[in-house]
Amino acid sequence: MNVRRRARGTARSGQPKLRVGKRAAVHLGVAAVCRNSDGAILLGRRRDTDLWDLPAGAVLSGEAPWDAVRRELREETFLDGVVIALTGVYLVPAGNELLLVFSVDIAPTAPRPSDEFTSFSFVSPDHLPPDLSPKRARQILDAVSLGAPALRVLYGPLRPAGPPTIGRAAAGDAPGRLL
Repeated sequence: MNVRRRARGTARSGQPKLRVGKRAAVHLGVAAVCRNSDGAILLGRRRDTDLWDLPAGAVLSGEAPWDAVRRELREETFLDGVVIALTGVYLVPAGNELLLVFSVDIAPTAPRPSDEFTSFSFVSPDHLPPDLSPKRARQILDAVSLGAPALRVLYGPLRPAGPPTIGRAAAGDAPGRLL
């Protein structure tokens, strides 16, 4: 299918595209960092990859990112949430994706398996599982340790050694690429 025949400003999936120059398009995605009263992060075991991951997905055409993250959370965990803050903006060049990560408060009820996730666990940010979906460790650590949203370009799988610092590249980031 010719890209020019699609509805203006949308990808094949109906996801909005941000035009960068004449040819490149950036797909907009969202992820939710949900913490319980002990500060542990909600992770789900993905059905398709068997990796731990955050509730996440695409922003639909005409949808606000903060509404998209609440929708994805509801679809993937059956939990309702309240968006608290934007915690990071990540450009993933390999997938032409701009990912917005939000801190989301959830009710103290148990998530339920869905089409996306088989099980859930609350995990300390200091003890993230080794089979965490690539790049999520950086996003989780940014969400729990920075006072302002992180702006990063992500290259390859990142396994940070410690908490990020503001003003310089953190472990796992490409030197000089912290925005």
